[in-house]
Amino acid sequence: MTGTAANNAGRGIAASTPTQLGTVAPALQLPPAPSTQTVTFSGSLTPKAPRRTFSLTVGAGSARAELAFAKCTALTLGLSNGTTASGPSVVTLDATLVAGTYTYTVSGGRCSFTLTVTAPTS
Repeated sequence: MTGTAANNAGRGIAASTPTQLGTVAPALQLPPAPSTQTVTFSGSLTPKAPRRTFSLTVGAGSARAELAFAKCTALTLGLSNGTTASGPSVVTLDATLVAGTYTYTVSGGRCSFTLTVTAPTS
């Protein structure tokens, strides 16, 4: 490649040899993100049925359950691995699970509720 430049001091010509561009490394291949499932259960608790259970088969990884309700002060959400959470709406229960089938148990006062579980697919 040749270039010419000029100013008050004169004019000059310069030549250079073209350089080759380096190669680009291939993009890093990440493993695919695990697929998740979101399952919603609805129900109500009464004096004759003070607890409700729901089973779900999940893959290994992080699971999040959210228990939403109204017209009662507090409910308890339990997971068959021994993890529990309770309180006013919305009760959240996070757990890291191995693949398998788990049972969520809702118990407490007399009211309707919605349980939403997001977990890896099996």
